[in-house]
Amino acid sequence: MNGRMSVSEVLESALYVSDLSAAERFYTEILGLTFYARLEGRHVFLRCGDRMVLLFDAEVTSVSAGGPKDAPTHGARGEGHLAFAVKNSEIDRWKQHLTEN
Repeated sequence: MNGRMSVSEVLESALYVSDLSAAERFYTEILGLTFYARLEGRHVFLRCGDRMVLLFDAEVTSVSAGGPKDAPTHGARGEGHLAFAVKNSEIDRWKQHLTEN
C-alpha cells in the first residue's frame, strides 16, 4: 500500500429546504425515493437505493436545541447540487416526467 487513503463511496447527502412537506413529496412521489424516518418540523430521511438523502429544515437546524445528545447544527444557504443515477435508456422519460411535475 502506498499510504494514500481514499474514501470508498458517498454514504449520504444532506439538503436544506424551506418546506419539508413539499420536499418530501417531491423526492418520494416524483423521484421515487423511499421514506425512512422523520422528526416532525426538523428533518426527513429518505432512501435512494442503499444510500440516504437527508432533508433538513434550513431554519430549524441552523440553531442548536442545546441538549447533551443534540446533533451539531446544520445549514446551508444558496444553491446546492445533488445528482441521481438513472439508466441511459430512461433519460428521455425522466426529462418528460420532471417537466410534467
